[in-house]
Parts: sequence; structure tokens; C-alpha cells
Amino acid sequence: HLHSLGIKRTDHTDVEFDASLPGLSNLTGLTDLVLWNTVSLTGDAVANLTALQELHLKGCPLLESANMGGFTQLRSLRILKFGKCDRLDDAIVNYLKWIPHLEQLYISACPLFTGKYFGVLSQLMELSTIVLQFSAGITDNALKQLNAVVSLHRLEVVMCPQITEDGLRVLLSGDLKNLEYLNISGCLEPRLTTQTFQHKLPKFKKLNRGSVNLSMLK
Repeated sequence: HLHSLGIKRTDHTDVEFDASLPGLSNLTGLTDLVLWNTVSLTGDAVANLTALQELHLKGCPLLESANMGGFTQLRSLRILKFGKCDRLDDAIVNYLKWIPHLEQLYISACPLFTGKYFGVLSQLMELSTIVLQFSAGITDNALKQLNAVVSLHRLEVVMCPQITEDGLRVLLSGDLKNLEYLNISGCLEPRLTTQTFQHKLPKFKKLNRGSVNLSMLK
């Protein structure tokens, strides 16, 4: 009857499991799972955990789209977080689109992920939060794709150095009518000015000055 499980190592020592994490697949009642620095974890290891509502995977170097087919079975999942998964690439969205109740997606420090297929997630009507952090692969094209995800209430793109003025301009010219919080910081070109975008903000009816952080705008 275990519902929540967290295995974390914060001393930079990897947790040595084999790829199948013996016994984990039997914990079918789990609703919350946190695994940090599990060096042999693959996506298939969580395929049987169909009751999961929150999953946080950090420091899983073998986690990649090629072994994540089992994610399509996680149809109760609402919150999904990836951090420091070096092989995680854009093909992951082909599995995420089958998670109908996904509400929050966090991707941090996953260098191969660019967000170029984010538009696929537009069919997830409950997806309200996307947070992208410390990801050098995120480009302007990711912001263009996010225009299609009209269910978004919260969007954060933090310390993603390839984001430029062009990407932000396209994002703010889109139809994210439900957006309530916008944080684009630590990744914009220093030549940007607040005046460049100030006139675009009123179209977002649910945004107010206190819920917008464009901290790199001078």
C-alpha cells in the first residue's frame, strides 16, 4: 500500500540500480515517485506504475526516448519533472502526448532537449505549466511551438542562452489567452528594451505587471 517513494542522493554519489530496478514495477499503488542519480534507470522501469500522479527524475544518464515507450501507460500522471538527464531528447513529446491529464512539465539541464516539437502537446488540454531551466538546447523555435499550447497558465524559460528577441516576439504575438504568469529571464540578448514588448502585454488579459518577469530587458 506504499503511495509515495523518494530515493535521493545529494552527495554526488550515484545510486547503483540495474536498469529494471527490481521490485519497483511491483509497487503499482505508487502515486508519487522521486528518483535522483539512479544511473541505470530507463523509462521502461516505470511502465507498470500506472497510478503515478507525480514523477520526478533527476540525474538519470540512460533515460532517453528510445527506452521511454512505457510512459504512454502513465495516464494518471499530472506532474512530470526531468533534471540533468543528458540523453533526453525531443522525441520524448511523442510519449507525453498520450498522458491526457498532464498538468505540469518541468525540464531542467537536459542539453539535448530543444523543444522543437512542443506544438504536439497542444492536444493536452490540462497542461497549464511548462518550466524550462538551464537548458542550452532550448531555442527560439521552442517559443514558436509553445504558441500552440493555448492551455498554458504559467510559462518559465530561465537561463536558456539561445533564446533571442525573435523568439520572444513570436511568443508575445501568439494566442496564449490563458497565460497568467510569464518568466523569461537569464537568456535574452542584452540589447532588448522593455519598450520593444510593452505594447504586446495588454493582449494577455490574465497577465498583470506583477506576474511578468522579463528581467533581462533593460
